[in-house]
Amino acid sequence: MEELHYHVDNYGIRNFVVSDLVVNGRPNHLENICDAIIKSSITIAWSAKALPLPSLTKELLGKMHAAGCHTLVFCIGSGSDDVLSKMGKSIKTKTAEKAIRRTYESGIKVAVNIVVGFPCEYNREFEETLEFLRRNPHPLIHHLYITSTLRINTGTPLHQRADQFGLILPANEPQNRWSTFDGNTYAIRKQRQREVLHLALSLKIEVGHNFLTAPGKEHGLLNQFNPIYRWKWFLYQSYGGHESLDTVNSSVYLKMLTQIVSCYTQINKAEESDIPLIENIRDGLRSIRGPEVVHLDLTNRCNMNCIACWDWSPLVVEKSKHNGFHKKSLPYKVVTGLIDDLIQLRGLRRLKLGGGGEPTMHPNFKEILAYIRSKDRYIEIDINTNFSLVGEKLIKLMTDLEVDFLTVSLWAGTPDVYKRTHPNQSEITFNRIVDNLKTLVKEMVESDLQQAEKEIHLKNGGYETLNYYE
Repeated sequence: MEELHYHVDNYGIRNFVVSDLVVNGRPNHLENICDAIIKSSITIAWSAKALPLPSLTKELLGKMHAAGCHTLVFCIGSGSDDVLSKMGKSIKTKTAEKAIRRTYESGIKVAVNIVVGFPCEYNREFEETLEFLRRNPHPLIHHLYITSTLRINTGTPLHQRADQFGLILPANEPQNRWSTFDGNTYAIRKQRQREVLHLALSLKIEVGHNFLTAPGKEHGLLNQFNPIYRWKWFLYQSYGGHESLDTVNSSVYLKMLTQIVSCYTQINKAEESDIPLIENIRDGLRSIRGPEVVHLDLTNRCNMNCIACWDWSPLVVEKSKHNGFHKKSLPYKVVTGLIDDLIQLRGLRRLKLGGGGEPTMHPNFKEILAYIRSKDRYIEIDINTNFSLVGEKLIKLMTDLEVDFLTVSLWAGTPDVYKRTHPNQSEITFNRIVDNLKTLVKEMVESDLQQAEKEIHLKNGGYETLNYYE
């Protein structure tokens, strides 16, 4: 009490963060401190880490709130009892949920930490963690304090028992890049981390550390619902020199933004429209740039029943699963809208058109090709097709639009083998495809596209050697 009075009286400090591992390790001691604060009539605000145990009774929580406690961080780690047990934690999820509700009802905000990727966390256990959050949305859980992938530091119990947990520790960055023999990889852990963060946002659970300041003093450092303010505060923190965020005018703001963005991307000039595209620098939830290669399945429709196809093969017994699904195609507006979004994200290098169906059976296939090229002449167009429905007009369009890659699924080197691997087709189809390929090569020569390194691939099913000169 003497130290609290010293900071309040001499420096006007009234906001404190208790740095103990857990504030309720000795409940009786905690209660005595709360009684002393209440008795002294000193006005302070504080937050602390705690374990969600039954010892946090309604009475104790009431005293903590009266003594100025505004937030408790529950070190839960996982929403799976199995994972908690393997972690060596004595708490159960039901016990934790009861403590969360008691804390919320006492007027104290609840923050939780989630550690993603413990060695025994499989899909079922991870889904249990997601369900734990769904059962306790905002305002029960006000903040997601930490959502990190598990680090294995040297000397920790996990590191010492690496063989027992089946850990593979690479020489380069073993703390983060570790994996297990049953498939727990860094990429999977990062994906699960993103899923937790996205779910938290959908549940209106805030993310970050700004709750550590007293209510009314938050800077909105990670205010997920005000990205412009969050960026300005980030720039203010990074560069300083401004007494108020209001002094960061648009020209200075964009200049600062450009300097930061150029370190992470190929963007050398930032516009206001770029802000949503580069927010990953701040919150890690959005891509800085879009994907370089996108595989777009235009349609499920197909005119063939290739013997090894998992959808259309005559050997597939369960035909009832189709239920019209195999007749569906992506609407033209959906396709063009996706193309617009991908181009706006920047970074798109190749667009692959294929899928479980035959892409040329999409009713707007020609229009889609033209739309892609009209939006960006440098995007590589890659088509995977059986090439049986392609006529001279489409071949002419492909060469005019300079399609870059063409994969023809032939599965045979002779008409007889083609007929056997495509039960609903005849030798005529094989010969037509060969003629189409000859026409395409002729068009490429006449259009001088061979100099542009355009590629044609013939996909063979391995039944016979394919004579490319035939």
